[in-house]
Amino acid sequence: MSASAGGDEGDGADGGEEGAGAGDPSSIAMSDLFSTLFLLLMALLVVALLQLQVAKREHRALAEEIRSRVGSYQGVIGGLTKIKGALERERIQVEVSPESGEVIIQDDGAMFGVREAALSPTAQRFLERFAAVYFDVVLAEGVVEHVRWVVVEGHASVEGEELENLALSAARAHSVAAFLLGALERRALGEEAAALGDEARAALLAGCLSADCERLRGLRGRLLVAGRGELGARRAVDARDRSVRFRLHFQSDLFDLFEDPVTRRLLLERSAR
Repeated sequence: MSASAGGDEGDGADGGEEGAGAGDPSSIAMSDLFSTLFLLLMALLVVALLQLQVAKREHRALAEEIRSRVGSYQGVIGGLTKIKGALERERIQVEVSPESGEVIIQDDGAMFGVREAALSPTAQRFLERFAAVYFDVVLAEGVVEHVRWVVVEGHASVEGEELENLALSAARAHSVAAFLLGALERRALGEEAAALGDEARAALLAGCLSADCERLRGLRGRLLVAGRGELGARRAVDARDRSVRFRLHFQSDLFDLFEDPVTRRLLLERSAR
């Protein structure tokens, strides 16, 4: 009986050790830690996959946006290229920047006299020829809807005081802008419109449906003058700095894409095809 009792006690001791092992807190904690790490890794993987899907969708959306606007971009760039060719056929030498829409007239300084803002008769005849070509392209359908401002930018040589040159360049830009508006108005409404008052001319324009009237309305809402003073002038006094330049400011819905190097490369590649 004693042996039997001892055996029972031994069995009880073994059972107690096994029970203690099954309920060991350290083994339970390790198991929970591994489970938590596994779930965390799975969550990170899911987040990474979701971000990848979002990035792919954004890339596809950008590519689609570029594809949809390449046609518009090609139309505008084609228009600016057309300006250069058309002006040169009229023997008007210009430099054209497709990126900024800037048109620099390569004249000999005959547009303005020294320290003057009034247009010479030669300059007026020249601007009549220039406007007939320039606005036919810039204000044409397919281009004008992408143009926010048509900027007439006045310049001056280094002769004189800096602030005086700034005011002089602004006055030159204003003279050119006023002359161009008047020239386009005469072309659209006829020479007799000049004798009418502002209200009568406005009513006449409102009822006019010709292409020239459309261009006049388009220009009136977009014409902007600016004076640049002697900024960009040559170091020595040069008659060629007594000038104006024409610059287009494009609508941001198309040309913001062109500001980014990646989309600019894609646009140029696609428009070259």
